[in-house]
Amino acid sequence: MISASSLRITALCLAVLAGYVTVLSTGPVAANLRLSQLDAVNANFWYSIIAASGALVSAIGFVLFGRLSNRLRSARGSRQPVFVYAAVVLAPAGYLVSVAISIEMIFAMWLLVCLAASAILSTSTAVVLEVIPAHRIGLASGLFGAGAVVALLYGVLVGTLTGNNPQLVLLIGTLTAVALTLPAALMREETSTQEPAAIVESNGKRSKAFLLFLTGTFASMAALAVYNDYFFQIAKHLTNNDLVRAPEYAQGLIATSSASLLVGSLLSGLLIKNGAKAKLWFVGSLLLTAIAILACGIAPNFESVMFAASLGGLAGGANIGAQLPLMKASLGDKAMLGLESGTFNLVSTVPSFAMPALGAVLVSVAPHNWIIVMASVVAAIALVGAALARLIRIR
Repeated sequence: MISASSLRITALCLAVLAGYVTVLSTGPVAANLRLSQLDAVNANFWYSIIAASGALVSAIGFVLFGRLSNRLRSARGSRQPVFVYAAVVLAPAGYLVSVAISIEMIFAMWLLVCLAASAILSTSTAVVLEVIPAHRIGLASGLFGAGAVVALLYGVLVGTLTGNNPQLVLLIGTLTAVALTLPAALMREETSTQEPAAIVESNGKRSKAFLLFLTGTFASMAALAVYNDYFFQIAKHLTNNDLVRAPEYAQGLIATSSASLLVGSLLSGLLIKNGAKAKLWFVGSLLLTAIAILACGIAPNFESVMFAASLGGLAGGANIGAQLPLMKASLGDKAMLGLESGTFNLVSTVPSFAMPALGAVLVSVAPHNWIIVMASVVAAIALVGAALARLIRIR
């Protein structure tokens, strides 16, 4: 017989997958295609503006809905109204992006989509920490990480099958997201009787351990955020700027890293059963990340880079699988659970647009040594994160 916690984990993982499908996969593809139809000349410019604005709104949404979820109640339990809201908003707003008659309309609808997705992600994190038994949180964390990879593959598949028709891409993506959100919206929440003593002290203050955890999370996500562009630069370097072979090499590196990330997140999620093990995996994965990114920077050939990319993917996945168990063990005040969940998602997202900007700065400062300079900077960030994570005290 399937346990209640397994059903909740399944529902929450589907909801997180819905968020990723919307903002990482079919949503961006459809928005870019529709912008090309409305203004082919400036499509890339408008997309960059809309994407940046969506990231900013998502950052606000993480904290806003994380805080609101603590106060929202329904007959099925706390936080459930957030999932209902997200499903209701995603359906019309998501599809209207693909049929928008103006760039302004795409802009407005995309911001609503990003708000709904941020509500799903921050609330799912809070529910996992609140109602899933401690020994199962690692599994949920690993599956959350795997969801991002699955969502990206799904977006490519939908785009290929529909001939990159923006209306069909986003119609399928929106219906998928709504369907995936419904189990979480309909599930009945019950507080776990196996709540560990890790969450103590109702003092309204963030614990030092949680702040150290956020620093380590930022370090790990910073490394993952630079890989795609970083791999392309490495591929150009190894092929002497061959415009035919470089993209193929880069795609091979990205695919290898993504597959390794999927394996690493699922493996760590299955093996981590408590906060102490989570800390061990968390710190170890950051050290491995530093080694992998440096190996990418000094690798003399494509095979060496491929090995380093797989190592980096495994390290990133292992860190993701450890994040939620370690977060639960480092929280100080249960009353702040929603806000802390939103803050965690915010910190996890910031590197996705901050690190590429840092890369652009480093290219201008050290154009001939950009690869090794970037590797050194990211490795240093990972090592600092590992050093601070070691200071986390598990209650």
